[in-house]
Amino acid sequence: MPTTVHIKEVGFSYDRGLPPAGSSLEYVFKVWIDDGATPPVMLSWTPFEQEFLLYDEGIPRPGTTVADWDATLSGTWAESWRWRSIRWRQLSESRDMYECRATATTRGVVCPEPNVLRSDQTRLRRTEMYRRLDPANDAAAGTSLAASNYVDKNGFPRQFDVPQIVITIQALWDTSNPDYGYPDLTVWSPHTNKRNSSAFLGFATGSVLFEGIEVVPEEHEYVRLTWTFIWDGWFHMEQQPELEYDQKPILNATDNAETVKWFQPFGSTYAIHQFFEPYELEYLTNGWLAFATNDLECPALVKSGAMAGSTKPPLEGNLVLFPEEA
Repeated sequence: MPTTVHIKEVGFSYDRGLPPAGSSLEYVFKVWIDDGATPPVMLSWTPFEQEFLLYDEGIPRPGTTVADWDATLSGTWAESWRWRSIRWRQLSESRDMYECRATATTRGVVCPEPNVLRSDQTRLRRTEMYRRLDPANDAAAGTSLAASNYVDKNGFPRQFDVPQIVITIQALWDTSNPDYGYPDLTVWSPHTNKRNSSAFLGFATGSVLFEGIEVVPEEHEYVRLTWTFIWDGWFHMEQQPELEYDQKPILNATDNAETVKWFQPFGSTYAIHQFFEPYELEYLTNGWLAFATNDLECPALVKSGAMAGSTKPPLEGNLVLFPEEA
């Protein structure tokens, strides 16, 4: 028997959240089915029995985008919104009339909100100290420490705790982006255990080590990228004495280590600031103050290009939307 499906939009709501929260849309429809006759006769049905017919007639299908549902929105903000749930409720006015609530969400970022999040934690690195001295800068690697301020006894060093800060930076990546898909870790992996070749997040050159990147499932099509960096008060260096043939420190007349040099176990450096775009670095360095005081406009926040030597922009998978497009 021929049928006619009636879908009437009766409500709409929009909830915009700041990162790390997402945003949501909800459409509310009133739905009934009749026999298509004149006058029409309402048919008895349930959404469970007619689920696929309802998708064909215009009810959103979970997992598809809002742009898939409404082709007129193709190429706009709707590309990054996906239908997550379809809820049905039988209306009291008629046992054959239902309310449908369709919810779509996104974790995309609307300019100029930050799309990166930073967390810091202090810790200590236990090392050996022969001289009570701190390196002045990264250039101290390989140089001898002054022959004073001895703390060793007969060449045996004291244990010393160097302050460190563990910095983690997180961002969401949309794996459904047709241009990029899953993040390519070969972009970052060659730079593991390299130190910053220039100032980074306000820290001095050579003091921040890139420890690595992690990708873990977040929800739906998103994965979370986590970069880990370590700032070190000694620029990641160690104090090493010159040794005798028996591997004991060469001693001077006061029975202290004669010659002690700064040793750098992480000799390679890289411009790790290139992992992020200028506006991301601005936010990671100064927080919301970057937006509160610099009067940044959306055009100034557009991504400027790919990371050097890569084929994929580092965060291009995390869609940045602009108000004029929405």
